[in-house]
Amino acid sequence: MTATEAMKYFLCAIKNDGTTVDQITQTNAADIWELIAAAFDTRFNTGASDGSASGTLGELTIVSLPGTTTGTTAVTVTGVDDGAALVYKVSTGSSSINYGDVLSGWASLDGTSDITAGDGLLLYVAQVDDGGKATKAGVTRVNANIG
Repeated sequence: MTATEAMKYFLCAIKNDGTTVDQITQTNAADIWELIAAAFDTRFNTGASDGSASGTLGELTIVSLPGTTTGTTAVTVTGVDDGAALVYKVSTGSSSINYGDVLSGWASLDGTSDITAGDGLLLYVAQVDDGGKATKAGVTRVNANIG
């Protein structure tokens, strides 16, 4: 095993969120050390004795407008930190998002592409850190192109 591979395994152990070695695309040791430091800080320097996240979930403002094709919506999000990743889910019922929740099952939102979503459903969007944990979130009703 190479030192870089060992670092990736170490990172997965620190994150403890289901991330696999194959999902870590960085190959430069310095980049992996940065990920390790961020994961360690997220998991252990949160102020909670069990390593759970403690903090306040920030707010995002979500706007849903009819997309370019039937069954899609164009999404605009404000309040996002520079360079932050966004994820989303569409739901038929209300959901609670807490600071530090791991949102690994949510879809990535690139900020430019329309997404497929049924008109009137709930659209949740969250800003996540490098560990996929929620730091900000918002919700709106989908305004989809109904043809």
